[in-house]
Amino acid sequence: MSTSIIKLQNIYKSYPPHHGLVFSDLSLEIAQGDTLAIMGASGRGKTTLLNLMGLLDTDYQGCYYLFGKNINNFSEKETANFRNQYFGFIFQNFLFVNHLTVLDNIALPLFYQKVALKLARQRAAALLERFELSELSERYPTTLSGGQKQRVTIMRAMIHHPKLLFLDEPTSALDETSQNKFLELLFEYKKESGCGLVLVTHNSTIAQLCQHQIVI
Repeated sequence: MSTSIIKLQNIYKSYPPHHGLVFSDLSLEIAQGDTLAIMGASGRGKTTLLNLMGLLDTDYQGCYYLFGKNINNFSEKETANFRNQYFGFIFQNFLFVNHLTVLDNIALPLFYQKVALKLARQRAAALLERFELSELSERYPTTLSGGQKQRVTIMRAMIHHPKLLFLDEPTSALDETSQNKFLELLFEYKKESGCGLVLVTHNSTIAQLCQHQIVI
């Protein structure tokens, strides 16, 4: 039986006073290695749900269990520590730190975990070598192509071996060739690592690559 990573029970989420209720009595569970696509029309709360599941948004009613622990009882610092340890994120706008090199951008999750600088950079360099992109090591994000940025984003998300990767419309700005390459790399990493994926997408073809789909 697969280990439950996230279990949401009876979640209510609203944006008062004018935007109203986003979720009502929402319950779902993500087990180790699961893949979930979140679909729905614009403005229906797809990204809100992803942020809530990824512990980026903790303003809700209901119960959130992470590895069986009710995170409602966690402090803000404890929640951040769990997020940094277990989750990785890939957003459509990349969210690079432009004054840091590509190497240090990839290593950022390890810096947050207080991993020694030398070791963090060694692990980032190993990923660049694996992706055959070592020549990008000392470059800066603003000099990269769209496809290179996507690959760097994947490396940054996977460097600390997360249990779950959260992706918000990760292929929306890519052409078909770059999209297919990105998905190939993503699912190859998922197969190797056993991590789960939670993916927001408008693309039904991409959604069908996932084991589970929900529409909100």
